[in-house]
Amino acid sequence: MGASHPEVAMAFRQLGMLYRYDGWLDQAEEAFCKALAVQDKAPELEYPEVAKRLDDLAGAPRRAGRGKEAHVLQARTAAMKAKAAGLKSAAGPQAPVSGR
Repeated sequence: MGASHPEVAMAFRQLGMLYRYDGWLDQAEEAFCKALAVQDKAPELEYPEVAKRLDDLAGAPRRAGRGKEAHVLQARTAAMKAKAAGLKSAAGPQAPVSGR
């Protein structure tokens, strides 16, 4: 299994969820960013899965009081879900994804 395997993304997601549950929001955000980076490199993964990772990532800034940043990530999630559903989206700007 390589670094771009879908199970690696799932492991980072689960780690992020544990960090978020324990209130370690910076660590959670970093783990979610890593999960998203793995999934962005794996073309076999479908939009709904990547959208889920973006939604996870949006939760960290939302809980940390960074609502504007969370909104941008949620807009990107909505755009991906709309694209997957074959709909046009007017969800707004794309959020830069960066690990902290």
